[in-house]
Amino acid sequence: MDGNFTTELRRAALRVLTGADTRTEPEQTVLEARLAELGDALGPQHPDALRAANDLALAHLAQGRPARAAIRFERLVADCTRVLGPDHPDTLTVRGNQAVAWLTDAEPGRAAAALTHVLDARRRVLGPDHPATLNAGLALALALLTLGHVEPAATLLEHALPRWRHVAGADHPLTRACADLLAHTHAEAAFATAAGIL
Repeated sequence: MDGNFTTELRRAALRVLTGADTRTEPEQTVLEARLAELGDALGPQHPDALRAANDLALAHLAQGRPARAAIRFERLVADCTRVLGPDHPDTLTVRGNQAVAWLTDAEPGRAAAALTHVLDARRRVLGPDHPATLNAGLALALALLTLGHVEPAATLLEHALPRWRHVAGADHPLTRACADLLAHTHAEAAFATAAGIL
């Protein structure tokens, strides 16, 4: 797969799953202060402190430090799993964010495995049409495309696109992102077929 396109896929994964914009510089010192304040007032295991820790890890990700973000997410996944449970929506969000950090840090295999788990859990807990479930599917498709697994990515996107249209509307940015990725996936598959790769 084209290296520039792979880079764009990783950036898209970051924006899609986390809502972070890689071009902005979040106020990391403010986030660190907020996390310390919540940790002191409520304890580091309080759900609000865990959310603040997630925001800080996302700041590292948005600032181009995916390896550092992945380390923070690893600790946070353990904390959220222990405090909230493995299928709690916040735990699944953190797991998904960790997967995006891996994808952004050129570890698409780890990302795809984690996102498969997140997608399955979100389908079970939230249902197939919940926006968080659809987001996980879109991020998994990005990871699969980065790995060059065009057909499974296309299948995910084909199932997701009508749901995105129904849930968010045809003009929603994530609906358009899904449609654009699906079009690209079909073009990749056609190229691979013509080249005798598939």
